[in-house]
Amino acid sequence: MDLSVLTNDTILLFLLMLIRISGMMVSAPVFGQAGVPVQLKVGIAVTLSLILFPIYSGHASVPANDLWMFTWLAGQEFIIGLLIGFVANLVFVAVQLAGNQVTLQMGLSTAQEIDPLTNAQQPVLSQFYFILAILLFLNLNLHHYLIMALVKSFQLVPLASGLLNIKLLTIRFMALTTDVFMLSLVLVLPIIGITLVQEIALAMMAKVMPQMNIFMVALPLKVGVVLILISATLPYTTISLNQAFQQLPTHLFALYQQ
Repeated sequence: MDLSVLTNDTILLFLLMLIRISGMMVSAPVFGQAGVPVQLKVGIAVTLSLILFPIYSGHASVPANDLWMFTWLAGQEFIIGLLIGFVANLVFVAVQLAGNQVTLQMGLSTAQEIDPLTNAQQPVLSQFYFILAILLFLNLNLHHYLIMALVKSFQLVPLASGLLNIKLLTIRFMALTTDVFMLSLVLVLPIIGITLVQEIALAMMAKVMPQMNIFMVALPLKVGVVLILISATLPYTTISLNQAFQQLPTHLFALYQQ
């Protein structure tokens, strides 16, 4: 379709494509962070729309006088883009869950501060793991795969086609949710295991030496032990995140594939 001919059909189709890309920009890691200026997000979305529109607009059409149909199609396009970003963000959700659990094991769950990337209160260790995950995400060039998955979505679910397989999406999201909890458990399992042994040892010490103030010893000891464990397990954490991120392109490309 020629962009030089501005018809109602052309404008509506361009808006639908912009809505799908905007949905991805809202929920995607890195692109959708609160620290990214809104002007930059809008600029990226409009630029991608201008590049992809002549290629994937095809022979699609939108009823120009049917507001309800356009609203339905716009909502579906936004959901398609939103799901792409959401799937990519699941690894970061697992990382934040792991950070929250480690903070809980340290006994510092109340020590929180504003995360500039999300504008939400997060424990310090959650922010540490989150920033580590972002660095790995960018180092593996997965933001390129995110854009490639968006492009592929226009091939699998053509613009204004109304072809969403809800049953397929539900099955795949259930599997991905399971992977999130498994990844979170893998990241914190060594720390949980060793801190559990430490708690048992402190309980036995309190029983043997009742005159000793275990509370005054336990808190700094737990903080020190967990910090040492984080440093010791950091290479394994990086390996686990790399493995999860390497599977991400497969999940993204298979999102709408039958």
